[in-house]
This record gives sequence, structure tokens and C-alpha cells, in this order.
Amino acid sequence: MKKACFLKSIWFQHEFMSYILLVLFGVIFFTSCNSKPSAETLSEPGWKIDTLFDHWSFLALQHKDLPGQTFAFTIPEVFTASAPNDRGRGLFKVEHQPWILNEEGATMTESESKYAYSIKIVPGTNDSIKWINWEISFTNKGVDTVRDLAAFNCFNLQHAPWFTDTLLERTWVSDRDNNPVLLNQIQRRSGGTRRNMQFYQVENGIQDLSLSRWISHWDVISPATLTGKEITLISMKGDWKITNTVNSRVAYFFANSESTHGCIHAAPLIADELLPGQTAKAGGTVIFSRIGL
Repeated sequence: MKKACFLKSIWFQHEFMSYILLVLFGVIFFTSCNSKPSAETLSEPGWKIDTLFDHWSFLALQHKDLPGQTFAFTIPEVFTASAPNDRGRGLFKVEHQPWILNEEGATMTESESKYAYSIKIVPGTNDSIKWINWEISFTNKGVDTVRDLAAFNCFNLQHAPWFTDTLLERTWVSDRDNNPVLLNQIQRRSGGTRRNMQFYQVENGIQDLSLSRWISHWDVISPATLTGKEITLISMKGDWKITNTVNSRVAYFFANSESTHGCIHAAPLIADELLPGQTAKAGGTVIFSRIGL
């Protein structure tokens, strides 16, 4: 009897240990299949792309030639539109973006009841220039025509101390006559007690930003009109510049000079009008280049 109990105990321990090992193997296998690639898996040397926060849409961009600098790229924070309106606010909210990181960069797709979109991020580099190419594809799944559709893409410099420019004294745009001008020289609308930020209308962009209620309710639309397709920022030492550019039409520029943000936006105009069932695309590049080389 004692021998039988002993053998039964040994069998139970063996089965229990086998079960534990099976569970551990499953956890390890699942983790390895769902883990993010490391920086070394990128096809472009020197670049590291990761998500800044798992619960939101920020991408963290870093390059070995810019040590200690992290550029937060939220593409987009929202999609703005004149019509139809999301609860009267003139936007399509972005709740979550499931980024997939791979050796080429990052991709994501998202689908809601009224729209679907996808984004592709591809880094590049050579001796003097580093860049991030991006492309957005947006499909109107609703029954209404979407007008003045733009992507509110945020390029945040809060964690890039070489570049942060909350005084806008190193941030350049082009005025109505296509002359380069510092952004702090462009006429602003104070917005009363509202936050320290500004939307800038662009020639050949959205002609009336106030038609988007989300944009107009901030009361910070500059009365000035800008030109061009890019907003440029010079580093504190004057040895690097960042050019945030749109390949096609710019819907509007935007800057938030609060200490907690320090971001510059070049918002692409995805479509003047996007009919039900139609798809439109927009793209651009963020370029990091050495000055004097």
C-alpha cells in the first residue's frame, strides 16, 4: 500500500512539473511571437523606432547621430474636417493605433464604422541626411461626403532638447510672398485665456479653417496666410535642421509653443471632398540634415 502511494506521488509530481513546463513554454512562445523588434532589426542603420506609450498613438523616433534626442511623432492626433462633424466638432477621433514595428519601419491599420485608414512609416539615411517618410490612406465608409479632410500630424520636440523652440525664434515658414520668415514674426490671434498655440492658413490649403468647429473653437487661427509645403526648425547650436514637409498640398500649419509640447505640424490635405466609398492618400517627409555639409 505504501509503495503504491509513493508511486502515485511520484507520478503526480511528474505530471505537475510537465504541466508547469508546458505553460512556461507557451508563455515564452507567445511572448516571442508578439514582441516588438529591436532597433537592430531596422533595415536602416542608426534608426530606432518604438511606441512612446502603449496606450496611445505616439511613435518615438531616435537616431544614433542625434544622441539624447527623442522625437515624438503622432500621426495623426485626429483627422480634421469641415463636414460631416463628429458630435459637431469637425473631426474624426483617433482612439488607438495598433502599430506594427518591422525591419522597414512601422505600419498600422484602423477601421471604424464611418472610415478606415492605414499609415506607413519608412526611415532612411545617408552621410548627411536622415529622414522619415510617411504615407496615409483614408477611406470614407460613411454615407456623407467628407470635406476638407486633413491629418493633424504632431511632431513633438519636448524630449529633444537640442531643438525645442517654445519661443518660435528658430522655426521658419514662408510668408504670403514666399519669403522665409520666423514663425514668431507671423501675426497671431491670442484666443483670450486659451492655450498658447496657433493654426496658420496656407495658400492653396483649406480656405476657411473656421468651418472645422474643432479648429475654430480654440480661437487661435492666425489672420495671416502662409505659403509653401514645409516648416523648418534650426537646432540651438545651428548645426542641424529639421524640415517637416508635405509632398502634395498643405491643409494648414500649426505650432504649440507651450513648454509641455513644443510641437510643429505640417497637416496634409488628404481631400477637398471625399465621396462615400472613395479612398484618398497623402504623404510627406521629416528630414534631419546637417547644416554646412
